[in-house]
Amino acid sequence: MIDYEVREVLQKRWDLFVPYLRGGRCCQMPFPGGKAFAVFSDGITDREDKGFGGIRAFVKYSYAFRNSPWRREAIPEMPEPTTKEGIAFLNKNIRQLSRIGTFLMWRRRRYAKMLIEKTLPLLNVKYVECLTAHNDVSSLLENCGFKLVKNITRTKTLYYIWKNDSAI
Repeated sequence: MIDYEVREVLQKRWDLFVPYLRGGRCCQMPFPGGKAFAVFSDGITDREDKGFGGIRAFVKYSYAFRNSPWRREAIPEMPEPTTKEGIAFLNKNIRQLSRIGTFLMWRRRRYAKMLIEKTLPLLNVKYVECLTAHNDVSSLLENCGFKLVKNITRTKTLYYIWKNDSAI
């Protein structure tokens, strides 16, 4: 039996994610800031690992973009984002799930779901939002407790939000 561990990955080690991003739907990590976590496994052979540093899956949370026309529907108490109070509210209460990835040979083993469920409470924010145009990500988000707020048909994008009632 292989042991798995979820650990935070410091920004200086985000280079570990590059192999995931090259073969996936995105080609770079998003803006600096926020937190990144990964599922690591120490009990695998080098042949199985293929140089990925024991990482099976990763997730990256960023600070939320200031202008989101759909946020008001999901967060009615949100102050106007162009004000000092609005920016302070964003920085304290909202993060964006900006990247999620699982190495190809480790997919369909629920690593991404486990990673999101274990890391959402570690953010200590009231809301986590996610924009996606991918059906596989949509079903993952719904399985992790995210609620669909808006279906933007013009761009085929879905806006999801997760609410943490126990956050400060």
